[in-house]
Amino acid sequence: MEVFEISKMARVIIGLIGSLLLCILGIYNITTAGLSFISIIFSLGGFVGFIGGIFELRKMRVF
Repeated sequence: MEVFEISKMARVIIGLIGSLLLCILGIYNITTAGLSFISIIFSLGGFVGFIGGIFELRKMRVF
């Protein structure tokens, strides 16, 4: 059985997309269901992860 290794850039991009989706989900829940603790945690966690992913890509000199 072969194990495929994902490059660091691919991992960062997957994390960036996941964080963006998490942030969008949290904001969507805030706008439709009102303020709840879980929605705030999702939106803030996704936003922090997205910003961290951008900094990681800049450190790799992609941008």
